[in-house]
Amino acid sequence: MSGRLPALLHKAQPFLPWLSLGTGLAGALIMNRSPERAFLVVIAAGLAWALLVGLHLWERALQARTPSARDKGARFALLLTSQLAVQQALLFPLPFYVHAATWHPGHVLFLVAYAVALVSALWDPLFAAVVKRASTSFLLFSFSIFAGLAVVLPMLGLANRTALIVAGAATTVGVPALLWLRATSRWLKVGALSAAAVAAGFALLVAPLVPPAPLELVRAAIGTGVVDRELVGASEPLTAPVELVCHTAIKAPLGLKDALHHVWEKDGGALDRIALDVRGGREQGFRTWSKKRAATAGEYRCTVQTASGQVLGSTRVRVH
Repeated sequence: MSGRLPALLHKAQPFLPWLSLGTGLAGALIMNRSPERAFLVVIAAGLAWALLVGLHLWERALQARTPSARDKGARFALLLTSQLAVQQALLFPLPFYVHAATWHPGHVLFLVAYAVALVSALWDPLFAAVVKRASTSFLLFSFSIFAGLAVVLPMLGLANRTALIVAGAATTVGVPALLWLRATSRWLKVGALSAAAVAAGFALLVAPLVPPAPLELVRAAIGTGVVDRELVGASEPLTAPVELVCHTAIKAPLGLKDALHHVWEKDGGALDRIALDVRGGREQGFRTWSKKRAATAGEYRCTVQTASGQVLGSTRVRVH
């Protein structure tokens, strides 16, 4: 029986990539993405790093001897489990990123990188090739873990900015271990630790490139007032001087309390940055607004941003 298993795995090998791709796509369609399931991505993130480090340790140990059929089977199981962990981290937040993304150049770049990571995780031969190298495996795993945690941590109640810092820190867990295993120089090992130390701060620097999932701008418009929390005067011709009201509805997970900003501009120049509290749980979006009094003639733009500079969307109006 022990000899049949490797033989069966060898015969099934040509079909395994297609099976993995099919199950991955099916899982993306039927996956339960409720906030109650968000903790599974946190578990997958920690498991992914542990398995990746374990895989590199295993391969390092095998360099000293000829691998047996049992070794190959164990390596296959380790590789498959780490692949499933990466898939979980990428597939769970996928629709949240799609809904939150705008045509902002940073968002487009992020989604392209996301697509590359997702294809690498779903196609077995490509995943195996990526994991062989410490550098490419670190890039795939760190991106997947960051992308997953940045979405699920706000579902668990963390503010957006805090979630980005924690997600950035989590991506560094495997950096020293991976590079320490492969580094032959003491300076490279010191460099690995130094890189890990600054990654959390780097997460805030790249934040404007990341769609603000799981937040989503449901509606944004500029009018002249608010009655019963609804905007009025949005369809009227606006003649200076006039009071402008930027009214937005932001969808967020139940239990989330965060601070967003309305960034006002006139004719392309910055006017004001107004902080507003947002609470999650309303399907139609939490309604909030800000005002610009005695607006003079010109084109006004109101952009909704997170505290980290992530853009949810914008609206504009011309005052004559």
